[in-house]
Amino acid sequence: MNKPIIPAAFFAAMSFVAESTLAAVTFYDSKAAFDAAASTTLIEDFTSFTPKDTNIFSSITRGIATYTPFAPIHAPNLVVTGVPYTNFGANLNPVTEHVLTTSGDEDILVTFTIGQSAVGFNGYLNGLGPGTVSVFNGSTLLDTLNLDNPVGGALIYVGITSSTPITAFRWTTTDGGILNTAIDNISVSAVPEPATYATLLTGLGLLGFTLWRRRMD
Repeated sequence: MNKPIIPAAFFAAMSFVAESTLAAVTFYDSKAAFDAAASTTLIEDFTSFTPKDTNIFSSITRGIATYTPFAPIHAPNLVVTGVPYTNFGANLNPVTEHVLTTSGDEDILVTFTIGQSAVGFNGYLNGLGPGTVSVFNGSTLLDTLNLDNPVGGALIYVGITSSTPITAFRWTTTDGGILNTAIDNISVSAVPEPATYATLLTGLGLLGFTLWRRRMD
Protein backbone atom coordinates (compact mmCIF):
# COMPACT_ATOMS: atom_id res chain seq x y z
CA MET A 1 0.00 0.00 0.00
CA ASN A 2 1.33 3.44 -0.86
CA LYS A 3 2.13 5.61 2.14
CA PRO A 4 0.96 9.21 1.91
CA ILE A 5 3.69 11.82 1.60
CA ILE A 6 3.01 14.94 3.66
CA PRO A 7 4.48 17.96 1.86
CA ALA A 8 7.16 20.05 3.58
CA ALA A 9 4.95 23.12 3.17
CA PHE A 10 2.42 21.48 5.46
CA PHE A 11 4.98 21.08 8.24
CA ALA A 12 6.01 24.70 7.81
CA ALA A 13 2.38 25.77 8.05
CA MET A 14 1.74 23.61 11.11
CA SER A 15 4.90 24.96 12.74
CA PHE A 16 3.52 28.46 12.26
CA VAL A 17 0.23 27.47 13.88
CA ALA A 18 1.98 25.83 16.84
CA GLU A 19 4.24 28.81 17.44
CA SER A 20 1.34 31.25 17.28
CA THR A 21 -0.40 29.51 20.19
CA LEU A 22 2.54 30.25 22.51
CA ALA A 23 2.38 33.99 23.09
CA ALA A 24 5.66 35.81 23.62
CA VAL A 25 4.68 39.32 24.74
CA THR A 26 7.26 42.10 25.10
CA PHE A 27 6.54 45.52 26.59
CA TYR A 28 8.48 48.69 25.74
CA ASP A 29 8.54 51.96 27.69
CA SER A 30 10.48 53.79 24.97
CA LYS A 31 8.95 54.71 21.63
CA ALA A 32 12.39 54.63 20.01
CA ALA A 33 12.99 51.07 21.22
CA PHE A 34 9.49 50.02 20.16
CA ASP A 35 9.90 51.57 16.71
CA ALA A 36 13.19 49.69 16.32
CA ALA A 37 11.43 46.41 17.15
CA ALA A 38 8.20 46.84 15.17
CA SER A 39 6.81 48.67 12.17
CA THR A 40 3.52 50.39 13.02
CA THR A 41 1.12 52.94 11.62
CA LEU A 42 -0.67 55.64 13.63
CA ILE A 43 -4.40 54.93 13.49
CA GLU A 44 -5.74 57.40 16.06
CA ASP A 45 -4.74 60.69 17.67
CA PHE A 46 -8.34 61.87 18.27
CA THR A 47 -7.65 65.22 16.60
CA SER A 48 -10.46 64.79 14.07
CA PHE A 49 -12.96 63.32 16.54
CA THR A 50 -16.07 65.36 17.32
CA PRO A 51 -17.66 66.36 19.60
CA LYS A 52 -14.92 67.08 22.11
CA ASP A 53 -15.36 67.66 25.86
CA THR A 54 -18.67 65.80 25.63
CA ASN A 55 -19.75 62.62 27.41
CA ILE A 56 -20.19 59.76 24.95
CA PHE A 57 -22.76 57.35 26.39
CA SER A 58 -21.55 54.32 24.46
CA SER A 59 -18.46 52.88 22.84
CA ILE A 60 -16.65 54.70 20.03
CA THR A 61 -15.65 52.93 16.82
CA ARG A 62 -13.12 54.54 14.51
CA GLY A 63 -11.51 52.54 11.74
CA ILE A 64 -10.36 49.15 13.02
CA ALA A 65 -10.58 50.11 16.71
CA THR A 66 -13.48 50.25 19.17
CA TYR A 67 -13.14 51.97 22.55
CA THR A 68 -15.43 50.78 25.35
CA PRO A 69 -15.58 52.13 28.94
CA PHE A 70 -16.06 49.74 31.87
CA ALA A 71 -15.41 51.61 35.14
CA PRO A 72 -18.39 51.24 37.53
CA ILE A 73 -17.68 54.43 39.51
CA HIS A 74 -19.48 57.49 38.13
CA ALA A 75 -21.05 57.13 34.72
CA PRO A 76 -18.47 55.36 32.52
CA ASN A 77 -18.70 57.87 29.72
CA LEU A 78 -15.91 58.34 27.20
CA VAL A 79 -14.63 61.86 26.65
CA VAL A 80 -12.25 63.15 23.99
CA THR A 81 -10.68 66.26 25.43
CA GLY A 82 -10.32 69.64 23.88
CA VAL A 83 -7.12 71.60 24.42
CA PRO A 84 -5.77 72.76 26.72
CA TYR A 85 -7.17 70.42 29.38
CA THR A 86 -6.18 70.78 33.02
CA ASN A 87 -7.79 67.97 35.06
CA PHE A 88 -4.64 65.83 35.03
CA GLY A 89 -1.72 65.34 37.41
CA ALA A 90 0.41 68.34 38.32
CA ASN A 91 3.27 67.07 36.16
CA LEU A 92 1.04 67.05 33.08
CA ASN A 93 -1.18 70.14 33.29
CA PRO A 94 -2.12 71.53 30.91
CA VAL A 95 -2.44 68.65 28.43
CA THR A 96 -2.25 70.08 24.92
CA GLU A 97 -3.06 66.89 22.98
CA HIS A 98 -6.53 65.53 22.27
CA VAL A 99 -6.76 62.39 24.42
CA LEU A 100 -9.32 59.72 25.29
CA THR A 101 -10.44 59.69 28.91
CA THR A 102 -13.73 59.17 30.80
CA SER A 103 -15.96 61.13 33.13
CA GLY A 104 -15.12 58.68 35.94
CA ASP A 105 -12.41 56.16 36.74
CA GLU A 106 -10.67 55.07 33.55
CA ASP A 107 -11.07 51.42 32.56
CA ILE A 108 -11.07 51.41 28.76
CA LEU A 109 -11.06 48.36 26.51
CA VAL A 110 -9.64 48.90 23.02
CA THR A 111 -10.52 46.12 20.56
CA PHE A 112 -9.29 45.64 16.99
CA THR A 113 -11.12 44.06 14.08
CA ILE A 114 -7.79 42.64 12.89
CA GLY A 115 -5.31 40.92 15.22
CA GLN A 116 -2.08 42.89 15.56
CA SER A 117 1.50 41.80 16.18
CA ALA A 118 2.37 45.20 17.64
CA VAL A 119 0.45 47.99 19.39
CA GLY A 120 1.77 51.25 20.82
CA PHE A 121 0.23 54.28 22.52
CA ASN A 122 0.81 57.19 24.89
CA GLY A 123 -0.56 56.91 28.40
CA TYR A 124 -1.31 59.70 30.85
CA LEU A 125 -1.07 58.75 34.54
CA ASN A 126 -2.42 60.70 37.52
CA GLY A 127 -0.09 59.58 40.33
CA LEU A 128 -2.98 58.39 42.52
CA GLY A 129 -2.55 54.63 42.50
CA PRO A 130 -1.76 51.48 40.56
CA GLY A 131 -2.56 50.98 36.90
CA THR A 132 -2.34 48.12 34.43
CA VAL A 133 -2.33 47.41 30.71
CA SER A 134 -3.79 43.97 29.94
CA VAL A 135 -3.26 42.38 26.52
CA PHE A 136 -5.73 39.93 24.97
CA ASN A 137 -6.20 37.53 22.11
CA GLY A 138 -9.96 37.08 22.03
CA SER A 139 -10.95 36.20 25.61
CA THR A 140 -7.45 34.91 26.42
CA LEU A 141 -5.28 37.15 28.59
CA LEU A 142 -1.80 37.15 27.04
CA ASP A 143 0.00 39.32 29.60
CA THR A 144 -0.37 42.29 31.96
CA LEU A 145 1.90 45.28 32.47
CA ASN A 146 1.93 46.97 35.89
CA LEU A 147 2.39 50.70 35.45
CA ASP A 148 4.74 52.86 37.50
CA ASN A 149 2.54 55.79 38.56
CA PRO A 150 4.70 58.51 40.17
CA VAL A 151 3.29 61.28 42.36
CA GLY A 152 2.10 64.12 40.17
CA GLY A 153 1.44 61.82 37.23
CA ALA A 154 3.45 61.10 34.12
CA LEU A 155 3.27 60.85 30.35
CA ILE A 156 4.42 57.35 29.42
CA TYR A 157 4.81 55.27 26.30
CA VAL A 158 3.56 51.69 26.12
CA GLY A 159 4.70 49.51 23.24
CA ILE A 160 3.62 45.88 22.93
CA THR A 161 4.75 43.14 20.59
CA SER A 162 3.33 39.62 20.61
CA SER A 163 3.85 36.39 18.70
CA THR A 164 0.11 35.76 19.14
CA PRO A 165 -2.16 38.38 17.52
CA ILE A 166 -3.32 41.14 19.86
CA THR A 167 -7.05 41.66 19.46
CA ALA A 168 -7.49 44.02 22.43
CA PHE A 169 -5.81 45.85 25.26
CA ARG A 170 -7.32 47.24 28.45
CA TRP A 171 -6.18 50.45 30.18
CA THR A 172 -7.16 50.34 33.87
CA THR A 173 -6.12 53.02 36.37
CA THR A 174 -7.02 54.34 39.83
CA ASP A 175 -9.08 57.39 40.86
CA GLY A 176 -9.56 58.83 37.40
CA GLY A 177 -12.72 60.41 38.74
CA ILE A 178 -10.45 62.67 40.83
CA LEU A 179 -7.66 63.28 38.32
CA ASN A 180 -7.91 62.00 34.77
CA THR A 181 -5.82 59.36 33.11
CA ALA A 182 -5.94 58.89 29.34
CA ILE A 183 -4.61 57.24 26.19
CA ASP A 184 -3.63 58.75 22.87
CA ASN A 185 -1.61 58.29 19.66
CA ILE A 186 -2.48 54.64 19.07
CA SER A 187 -0.43 52.81 16.46
CA VAL A 188 -0.69 49.23 15.23
CA SER A 189 1.23 46.87 13.00
CA ALA A 190 0.45 46.65 9.31
CA VAL A 191 -1.81 43.87 8.02
CA PRO A 192 0.17 40.61 8.39
CA GLU A 193 2.34 39.70 5.42
CA PRO A 194 0.31 37.81 2.77
CA ALA A 195 3.15 35.29 2.51
CA THR A 196 2.49 34.16 6.08
CA TYR A 197 -1.08 33.23 5.28
CA ALA A 198 -0.10 31.88 1.88
CA THR A 199 2.26 29.38 3.52
CA LEU A 200 -0.44 28.26 5.92
CA LEU A 201 -3.13 27.96 3.27
CA THR A 202 -0.80 26.18 0.86
CA GLY A 203 0.11 23.66 3.53
CA LEU A 204 -3.50 23.02 4.45
CA GLY A 205 -4.47 22.77 0.79
CA LEU A 206 -1.74 20.24 0.09
CA LEU A 207 -2.78 18.24 3.14
CA GLY A 208 -6.35 18.13 1.85
CA PHE A 209 -5.15 17.01 -1.57
CA THR A 210 -2.95 14.31 -0.02
CA LEU A 211 -5.82 12.96 2.07
CA TRP A 212 -8.07 12.99 -0.99
CA ARG A 213 -5.49 11.04 -2.99
CA ARG A 214 -5.17 8.57 -0.11
CA ARG A 215 -8.91 7.93 -0.18
CA MET A 216 -8.81 7.45 -3.95
CA ASP A 217 -5.90 4.95 -3.82
